[in-house]
Amino acid sequence: MADWWFSRKTSDLRTPLPRSFRVTLKTAKLLELASDATKATNQMEQLKGLWRDTWWLWCGFVAVVLAVSFLQSFFFLLTLPALPVSFCYFALIRYDDEGNEKADL
Repeated sequence: MADWWFSRKTSDLRTPLPRSFRVTLKTAKLLELASDATKATNQMEQLKGLWRDTWWLWCGFVAVVLAVSFLQSFFFLLTLPALPVSFCYFALIRYDDEGNEKADL
């Protein structure tokens, strides 16, 4: 088989591939969507890992913000949108694709 491969001329390489070897645009897009879905699943595992380990802390943050906004001013409610952003940041930095905590660098 190796002799056949090395003995081919360059003109032979221009012959079209059999239909079973062709990758159509539709197949390529499906493969791209599958890889995107895998990336999204991996990111979800990172979020799950952080939530599993620190759910009590994030609930405490929300409780403190709600208590301070109730006792002082409703202006403190503006800090609530920052919590999901920091949650996602810490999840993506501190946890691997399987949802386990990364080793200290």
